[in-house]
Amino acid sequence: MKMDKTRPFDNSDVEGDIKPKQTFQDKPNFSKTAYDGGKIMSFDGQDYWGLGESTGVAVFSGHDIIGKTLTKTYKNSVTVGGRKANVTIALTPTKFTGTSDQKPSVAISNNLIDNFNIAHASYKFQLRFNWSDDGKELSLDELNGANKDSKLFFLGGSLTPHRSGKANEYMADCKIKPNTLHKKAAETLMVID
Repeated sequence: MKMDKTRPFDNSDVEGDIKPKQTFQDKPNFSKTAYDGGKIMSFDGQDYWGLGESTGVAVFSGHDIIGKTLTKTYKNSVTVGGRKANVTIALTPTKFTGTSDQKPSVAISNNLIDNFNIAHASYKFQLRFNWSDDGKELSLDELNGANKDSKLFFLGGSLTPHRSGKANEYMADCKIKPNTLHKKAAETLMVID
């Protein structure tokens, strides 16, 4: 699988039961700079790291986002065996993890490389791949490195809030599953159900 690293944007709407406070059509505010020189997006009193190359960001914030699934499809964003595929991220904030002066929020980029940033909430997410031309879903067997394509690897974090001593509570839904395609990675592949 080859990802288009030019960060092509896809301004199609994020699907879900709630409306964004900022849409892809609104110009993101990148007035802050991180310690490493990267851009930080600010919106409604919250800073979002890692979105500095985004030309559009949809922001959802407030306690009403907990338990709601937000779905973003990035069309024609990867190539597998010379064939274009879409990537869909379904993201559900599950629990507020902030303090009384904070609110949970999600920022979703209009490009797959920058994807999303979550503040003050634990979450579950799912990645789905389907062919751009016929919509058929790809199986993991099709993302196996054949045709000199890259293999699929995904690393996400963090699994626990950084100020919490409740690791067992937050890890309850996290299970390590064996990876049938890459047995050496079985001990480190973590999937959140």
